[in-house]
Formats: sequence, structure tokens, C-alpha cells
Amino acid sequence: MSAESGNPKEHELICVAASLAAGCVPCTQYHARAVRRTGATDEEIHAAAALGLAVKQAALETMARRASEHLGLPAGAKEVPRDDAADPLTLRAGLAAGAAANCAPVLRERLETATRLGLEQDHIDRALQVGRFIREQAARHADALCAPEPGRQAAAPCCGPPGAPAGPARPSGGVCG
Repeated sequence: MSAESGNPKEHELICVAASLAAGCVPCTQYHARAVRRTGATDEEIHAAAALGLAVKQAALETMARRASEHLGLPAGAKEVPRDDAADPLTLRAGLAAGAAANCAPVLRERLETATRLGLEQDHIDRALQVGRFIREQAARHADALCAPEPGRQAAAPCCGPPGAPAGPARPSGGVCG
């Protein structure tokens, strides 16, 4: 993939990789359709998708190392408690983690479980608030690394062709709904 500015096919290939790396299901669905309309080949699409997933995996591995270094989590520890048997703290931590991970299917499942098991709404709301705050903080840290050089304009947000105005198909801030 090259980085030619203003090329719709390349823009959509980049958006496919970024959507998968971000764990944004609606973004991925949108860009899966959009990239096909640009004439991208299956090989180009698969390369972009593989890259996005590799970046996501590298981020996961980095965080696993940080958990080991800073929290003493044994290397390779991946057992996740079942939500059905979870105590309220585990349910709330899972909700916050699902919101922070930006993964709607996981979050939806955890919300349904928390509601079914009778977790109080204010506890659900506070856990979601924590997850959103952490996700936003992580984005701010990454954004600081992506800040344009003085005199250069920042890249356009995702979810639409380059130069498209913000709107239902391309929400402001690049957040896909």
C-alpha cells in the first residue's frame, strides 16, 4: 500500500486497517463496503485487513507485557471469568473494559449479562463512564503522537471519502456509529 494523498482506494484501504485495529465493528462494516466500491482487489483488501489485525495483536501483546511488568500478571495468563458466575466487581470491570476496548459486540454481551444478573443501573453507568474515560485518554495519548508538524493540517477523520463533510455517513471526530 502506498500513501498517495487523495486516492479514494488507498484512503479506504487505510480505513480498513485502522477500523480493524480499533476494534470498531460499524467502522469495519462501513469501510468493507466502501473499499469494494473503489475497485480495490481482494489481495489489497486482505493485505490491509491483515495489517490492521497484526497491529491490534501487537498492541495486545504490548499490554500483556505491561500487565506482567506493572501488575505481576503471569505471562500467558488469559483465563477470563465467565460473566454468569461473576461477582458485581467482575461485571463492572468487564463493562469498563468492553467500553474501553471499543468493541460493541463484547460490550453488548456484558451489558445484557449485567442487566440479567441484576447489577444496579448506577453501577453499570459508572463502569461505562470509566471505560469511556480510559478510551478517550488512550486516544488523547495517541493523538499527541500524531499531531501535525507546525504549519501542516491534520489528517481528515475516517468514515467517508477524503474531503467529505461530516454528517451521518461520516460523523465528526471520526467516530463511526
